Amino acid sequence: MVCFNLRKIQQKIPMIRIHFIPLIFTLYLFLLASCNNNPLKVDVSDIDVEISIKRFDQDLYALKSKVNDEQAFANGLNDLKEKYGQFYNDWVQMPELMGIGSVDDPNTIMVLREILSSNTIDRLMKMINTHYKDFEKHEQDFIMAYKHFRFYFPKAEIPDIVTFFSNFSMTMNPVGNGYIGISLDMHLGDTFYVYSTLNPPIEKYFHKLFVPENIVSMHFLAHGRDMFYQTNKGTKFSDEMFFWGKLLYFTEAMMPDLPKHLIIGYSEEEYKLCLKDEKDIWTYFIKDEILYSSDKKMYMRHFTEGPYTIAPGVPPNTPPMLGKFVGWQAVRAFMEKNKEITLAELMGMTDAESFLRKAKYKP
Repeated sequence: MVCFNLRKIQQKIPMIRIHFIPLIFTLYLFLLASCNNNPLKVDVSDIDVEISIKRFDQDLYALKSKVNDEQAFANGLNDLKEKYGQFYNDWVQMPELMGIGSVDDPNTIMVLREILSSNTIDRLMKMINTHYKDFEKHEQDFIMAYKHFRFYFPKAEIPDIVTFFSNFSMTMNPVGNGYIGISLDMHLGDTFYVYSTLNPPIEKYFHKLFVPENIVSMHFLAHGRDMFYQTNKGTKFSDEMFFWGKLLYFTEAMMPDLPKHLIIGYSEEEYKLCLKDEKDIWTYFIKDEILYSSDKKMYMRHFTEGPYTIAPGVPPNTPPMLGKFVGWQAVRAFMEKNKEITLAELMGMTDAESFLRKAKYKP
């Protein structure tokens, strides 16, 4: 797209007559709109949304003052159960969160008292509060993103957003009945030393995911995956590629101004490298007949995080998750060629082969 300079145009026609000015002004507005043509930057200024952000981490930690009073502590836990409902049950019971035990087991209550009595929880909450004691910025980002969500999905429910701490679990955004969680201890920054000192340590290539800047985008990836999981046939590489391409495009639609590398979970350098090599990556998928492969063990390496892509024919140090990246670019190409299709219609599509034919994706 060529963007014209109105000042240079005016210099070439200094004797322009007054009755041409409205025409010039209209042309200027048209050209300005053309130079900033992002279909996902929609007007949401008139959309009102209400979101519920619940600070389970803060509410649980507040019970520390009651650990020496058995009845007061039990009453405090009952209040938490009532406020957080299913999330409280899941946090206590699920191994991928805390996995302490069953909700009403006396041993579980004892373990919770021990956790809150420890110096470890004090240090953890100090770390969390360094970034998240004031959640206002993230709340405003969530409000803006959910305005976009309401624009595209006016009748869909908005889940509660629940912040919590886990035992540094990689289940960063659990989705449950009416809620989506945010594991704040897994968003303490890519240089946070604890991640490398755990037993076992978290691999370095994951650390770029642990930045505060991608809290909202990771929430919406989890939300989209939960909403549209049934649209993934999951039988071939192309199915997985289409599904992840839709999820990334969905997340981009919620946050059109967010840097793209944060949406997919790349470093900025990884994203730029994939853009540069986009044609070669696509050629590799076609040449090696990966696109329609049904060998899930083989093709899933292109959808999982890692230090780089490990596959025959791929240059060393090629970024991971190439299937997600290419799927996203193909969905972008498809939506550019099919402007009449809404986001909701896109997310409901299940036929990856039909999608690829219509997308005519050729980087």
